[in-house]
Parts: sequence; structure tokens; C-alpha cells
Amino acid sequence: MARTKNNCITYGSSGKMGHVVFTVDGRMRPKPDISRRVWTQPQKLHLERVEESKRYGRWAICDPELNEFYARKAADKHGLGAWHMAISDYFHPPEIMSADFRNVNRTKGRNIIICATDNFEVKKVMVSFISPASEILENGHADRESGHFAWNYRLKSDIGFVPGLSVFIRAMDVAGNITMVTLTWPFDCQNLVNFALPNVLQSGKKRLKSQLRIWNG
Repeated sequence: MARTKNNCITYGSSGKMGHVVFTVDGRMRPKPDISRRVWTQPQKLHLERVEESKRYGRWAICDPELNEFYARKAADKHGLGAWHMAISDYFHPPEIMSADFRNVNRTKGRNIIICATDNFEVKKVMVSFISPASEILENGHADRESGHFAWNYRLKSDIGFVPGLSVFIRAMDVAGNITMVTLTWPFDCQNLVNFALPNVLQSGKKRLKSQLRIWNG
């Protein structure tokens, strides 16, 4: 295997050129033959996700606002640019850490404090109340609090907390990933509700997060 050192032509290069692959450590290797490889279903899903991330990266760097956003994130990342940050954001959905119902007395005007985080930025948080008969009782967007992770949702109506009532909390990041958690009454609203893995909807990933990329509102 050939290896170059201090070569001003190939130094720092990576990627494919013809039938040769360059790696950032200065190595050159032949392009692997994968024509006969049989991909497993998880591998196929991952490859599709990679292609989706590339499409998002190309779209993001063509959008002036998004390109500036990711360029700022890449400013202190040596050798990385807006393209790499956009792909990283696409691959990492937001996390909903907790919800505080202790100030909720089931009447309008009361607040639910939600803690949500992302590797870059949580863009929106939305809360929905669904009756046992699958009727939407209330939904809306939470407001970002002064803290970086805190979001405040204020009840707009008097909600009847009856057995079977569902509370859906969704968080969306800049790349459009949506993570959703759900609670079904009765649950302990006298303490801070921390969302462990079993509370997060399954999407096929180990972290069991929803990868829905649709946002209404």
C-alpha cells in the first residue's frame, strides 16, 4: 500500500479519484469492489439516510440563511465547513429530556416547562392534548425560555385530565428532525417527568426516536 508524506499535492486530500481512494492520513488505496456485496436491511436504511443527509447538505449550503447558520457552527471546527455541520445536524435528532407539570392545575394559563436539546439548535417545541376518543383538545407551540434548553407551554383552555388522555410533546431541530414523546394520564405530575428510552416512540434506531420529518405549524 502506497503512503505519501508531506506531499503538497495530496496532503489533506480525501475521497475518490478514478480507481484510487485517498485518506486524510496520506494513504492511497484501490477503490473497493462492492458490486457483489449483499446489503442487510439495516445497512440499506443507513445508506439511504446517508444519501438523504447529502441532499440536505447540498440544499442547506445553497440557502443563505442556513449556510450562514452552519458556517457559524463550523467556525471553530478545524477542517470542517457548513456542509459537514448540516450533515451532522441531519443525523442527530433533538432530545426531549423532561417535562415539568408541577405548575399545571388543569386550568388555562398554567405552564408546562419542557427541557429539549439538540447538537445544534431546537427550532420548535409543540404540545398536543388528545382525548381518549382521539379528539384534539388543544395544541400549540411552546415559547423558548431564557435558558438554552427550556421551553414554556401555556395552557389555552381547561383540560379535563381523564384516564386515557394523551399528551404529545414534539421537538424539531433546524434540519427538520422531529422527536416525539407521549404521556398517558394518569401519570405523576407532582414531580419532574424524565423521559427514559421506553417513553420515546420507536423509529428503528437504538435511541428509539421518531424520525418523522413533517411539521404542521
